[in-house]
Amino acid sequence: MDARTQLAIRVVELARTEVLAQNPFFAAAVGRVPFALGTFARPLATDGAALGIDAERVLGRFAETGEPPAHDVLHALLHCILLHPFSAPGRDERLWNLACDICAERIAAELCGPREGPRGVALAAAISTVETRCSGSVSAQRLYRLMMRGEWERHVERWEELFAADDHAPWWRETPMAAYAPEGAQAFDPDAPATDSGESGEVEEGASVGREVDEGDDGALREEWKRIARALKVEAQALQRVRGTRIGSLVEEVEAATSERVDYASWLRQFAAMGEHLRISDEEFDPVLYTFGLSRYGNLPLIEPLEQREERRIREFVIVIDTSQSVSGDAVRRFVDETCSILQSGDAFADQVQVRVIQCDAQVQADDIIDDARALEEWGRALELRGFGGTDFRPAFEYVDGLVAEGAFRDLGGLVYFTDGWGVYPDYRPGYPVAFAFYDDDHRAEDVPPWAVQVVLNPER
Repeated sequence: MDARTQLAIRVVELARTEVLAQNPFFAAAVGRVPFALGTFARPLATDGAALGIDAERVLGRFAETGEPPAHDVLHALLHCILLHPFSAPGRDERLWNLACDICAERIAAELCGPREGPRGVALAAAISTVETRCSGSVSAQRLYRLMMRGEWERHVERWEELFAADDHAPWWRETPMAAYAPEGAQAFDPDAPATDSGESGEVEEGASVGREVDEGDDGALREEWKRIARALKVEAQALQRVRGTRIGSLVEEVEAATSERVDYASWLRQFAAMGEHLRISDEEFDPVLYTFGLSRYGNLPLIEPLEQREERRIREFVIVIDTSQSVSGDAVRRFVDETCSILQSGDAFADQVQVRVIQCDAQVQADDIIDDARALEEWGRALELRGFGGTDFRPAFEYVDGLVAEGAFRDLGGLVYFTDGWGVYPDYRPGYPVAFAFYDDDHRAEDVPPWAVQVVLNPER
């Protein structure tokens, strides 16, 4: 390894140290990405398995600024923490790259301060534009969706260069980052002891420095970064009282990136109640003995078929539809169609069922009672939305609590509230299971009460 490469590594190592000095909760993230040498379109690159260093570009940037690239190192680490490289396949490469850069650059500016000079001014203005449009809730997934719909189309080309800090090419390739390192410099671990060639401390030419990168498969690496991100969030929250909102955006975005996705169909079926129904149990009925008795003794089967079996079917639950002005009619229609499809599939409905469909904006606007599959189908076709005012979730819960107190339900399975998430949540836990179903990731996950399940219908991962 030549002297210039060693110098570039030390410059990035100094930047890493500066990041840790300002943000000690990044220690696990820094430790997960050993250095790998290669040729990239930017001074740095990462795929989650290593932090790639383009030695000549790093030294060129260092000669221009006289400062180690701490901001760029933090930017690259944030991509890993927010799982950006692992969500790339299947998306529009150009727009996903930009969405991730905006998200990472915004948080990096909060954690280590804005960039200096004209670029810093331009970045601050662009970030302000994005935050205003998104009402402060900025995630890569949300930005990507907006840009796919044509938002900021005239800014895309300029913003690509403005926000770029690292090379994203490894995100879109199957080749792991370790393969980018030239022979004799497979991967660099700054904590590993170097092989000295004298008092200068230089590494011998052709020597392997540090450990090899064990990237594993993409799914395992993603799960590892998810664990790192969750641990980082806990440590960051502990410091949030001291540093205030400077860490708030990081905590919010980590929560959004690492939150689990629940399958809506499987979750909805959990509202079913166990009961006996008139139906042959194939598991307990032996047709061989049954037909043997008929053939041997005429009309005397040896074993009668069981006419009842225990199975789960929908009995009683509540659907609340947010009909405030902020929820689009198309989104409501998709939710209704999907819900009807799930409930009509198989034998979901019990013989006696009560599904209450409540429409609510800032107050309850309608309450429809559905008692069988046919009524559900007719309701779905004739649905007429009412409301379009403000958003307050509390009136719907108060209304359902009143129904429970009046004895309207015998065995209420739970309540699912379809909404965009921008409203006032109740400050108490109801006596029945609750889920908030969101049609995308635009809601603030951290605002949802801990006792409620969060279901994202269209996460677009």
